[in-house]
Amino acid sequence: NLKSEQFKLSLTVAGNLTVLSNGTITAPGKGYLPPYGPGAPVVPGEYIGAAHGGTGYNNPSFNPGGAFTLNTYGSIVSPTNVGSAGRGPGAGGGAILISVAGTTTVAVAGSMVANGSPAQKGGGSGGSVRLTTGWLAGGGTISANGADYYSGGGRVAIVLTAGDFTAWTGRHTAY
Repeated sequence: NLKSEQFKLSLTVAGNLTVLSNGTITAPGKGYLPPYGPGAPVVPGEYIGAAHGGTGYNNPSFNPGGAFTLNTYGSIVSPTNVGSAGRGPGAGGGAILISVAGTTTVAVAGSMVANGSPAQKGGGSGGSVRLTTGWLAGGGTISANGADYYSGGGRVAIVLTAGDFTAWTGRHTAY
């Protein structure tokens, strides 16, 4: 994914999907590579994180007059974009796009992860997780987090087509 969004996990399941405890569907660091992406830092310097669903941060201690990288992008309700690269050089998170006709269960200690890659001087932004499913159950983690303090989160959208969230005790984050 050096300069384009060519690597995305797209999966359609006619029945149920289960991510077991300690199991994972993962795409960390599978987004844009440095220095690319619509949310990549546009100012020179160090310690600058990338943006996606949230802004990246430019540390003014290292870059006087520092400011946020304001170019967030992508859909809030139907995210499909990969994350952008930070200055660090950390790659952005990938995109996980899953449609399940039945129940999706993410067990405790199971996960779906599209986080950005950490880097010493500004990591990648989180990617996208878009899960469309009849029901969601379990206590696992669904995340599209930025790599570090400097990086913006990605986007997570969970659409339930038949049930509600009463059987879901897990966490879903994009910070």
